[in-house]
Amino acid sequence: MQNKNSTNLLSVKYIIAIHFFSLLFHGQLFYKYNSLHIDFSKFIFLTIFIFFFILVLKKKIKLYFSHIDTIFVILILISLSQFYFLKKTDFFIGLIMNFYIFFIYLFYKNLIFNNYKSYIIKLIKIITITASLVGIIGWLISLFNFSDYFVLDYKYPFFLFKSIRAKSLFDHPNYFFIFQVFGLFLYFKSFLKNKDKKNLFLFITIFFSIIITFSKSIVLLLSVFLLFILFNFKINIITKKLLKFFIFLSLIFYLLFSHLIIVKKNSKNYYYYTSDRFVVEKNIILKVNDFEIYLNNYFSLKKISLDMFLEKPIIGNGELSLKEYNKLFNTPSNNHHSQYMNILANKGIIGFISYIILLFLTFKNSFRNKRKTIEFYLIFYFIFEGFFSDLNNFNFLWFTIASVEANRVKNI
Repeated sequence: MQNKNSTNLLSVKYIIAIHFFSLLFHGQLFYKYNSLHIDFSKFIFLTIFIFFFILVLKKKIKLYFSHIDTIFVILILISLSQFYFLKKTDFFIGLIMNFYIFFIYLFYKNLIFNNYKSYIIKLIKIITITASLVGIIGWLISLFNFSDYFVLDYKYPFFLFKSIRAKSLFDHPNYFFIFQVFGLFLYFKSFLKNKDKKNLFLFITIFFSIIITFSKSIVLLLSVFLLFILFNFKINIITKKLLKFFIFLSLIFYLLFSHLIIVKKNSKNYYYYTSDRFVVEKNIILKVNDFEIYLNNYFSLKKISLDMFLEKPIIGNGELSLKEYNKLFNTPSNNHHSQYMNILANKGIIGFISYIILLFLTFKNSFRNKRKTIEFYLIFYFIFEGFFSDLNNFNFLWFTIASVEANRVKNI
C-alpha cells in the first residue's frame, strides 16, 4: 500500500512538472479559432486535470472547497447565460475557457492543501530561469544577425546595442516579462533569506532578461520592489515618505504614459510611431513646441471595450466578441489589452463586480502575510498589470490567488 501511495505521489509530481514546462511555449504551439489562440499548455493541462480528478475519486488526493470558489462559479454561470445570443461554437469555447480558469485555480489550491506548494515553487524557479536563459541567449545570438526567433524587431527609443526586444519562447516580449516576475521575486526572497551568491546570480539573470524585453511594465515592477522595501526593511520616517511618494509617482507614470505616444515632429521615426501600429486614431491631444502627444491603441481598445459593455451591460458579449466590434484595426483580434475591460465587455457588470471582489479579497488576505510571503507583492503587480494586459492565460495569476486562499483557510 505504501509503495502504491509513493507511486501516486510521484505521478502527481510528474504531471505538475509536465504542465509547468508546457507553459514555456506560450503562443508557440497553439490551435487557432476566430483569432483565438488556444496554446499547447491548455491541452496538456486538460490531460493532467483528468488524471488529477481520477486520483481525487480514488481518494489519493483530498479535494477542498472554500467561499472564493463561488466567484469562479458565478463567472461560469454568466457564460452559460450567454447561450441564446452567441454562435454555438463561440459559446462552447467561451464556456470551456471559463471552466479552464476555474480548474487551474482549483488544481493549484488543492495541490497546496495536499502539501505540494514547495515543489511547485521549485518548479516555478526552474522554468523561469530556463525561460530567462533562453531569452538572453536568443537575444545575444540575434545581436550577430544569426536568428530573430527569440526576439522581436522593434524601433524602440530605448535599446541595448540593437533595436530588438527579447521574447524567449513566447510570442511577445510582454508575455515573457509577465512570466518572469514570479521567479524574480522568488530568487530575491531566497537571496535575502540565505545571502548566497547563487540566488543573487539567478536573480540578476532574470532581472537582465526582464530589462531586455524593454517592456513599459518595468516601471510597475520598480514600484512593487519599492513597496517590498517599505514593508520589509527598517527605515526612518523620511525614507518611508519618500518611498511612498516614488511608489505613487511610478504608478501614475505607468498608468498615464502607457496610454500616450509622445513623438517629435521632425524625428526620423515620426511616421513609424504615428502609424496604425501604435495610433489608429490620429487625433492629437496636445502639441508642445515640436512634440505631439497622441492617445495610443491601448486607449482605443478601451473605448471599443466600453462600447461593447454598453451594448450588453448585464452579462456581456462573450469571450470572442471583440473581433466583431473592433472596426478600427486592420487585423482585429480578441485581445483587449486590459484584464478589466476584457471582463467588463465579455461578462458585463455582474462578471466585472465578481472579479473585483475576487481581487479585493485576495489583496486583503495577502496583506496579512506581507512580511512572510511574496503573494501580496505579486497580486499588487497583477492588479496594475491588468490595466494593460489580458491575464486570463497567465497561470501564475490563478496560482497566486489559489495560494492566498489556501493560506487563509489553513490559518482559520
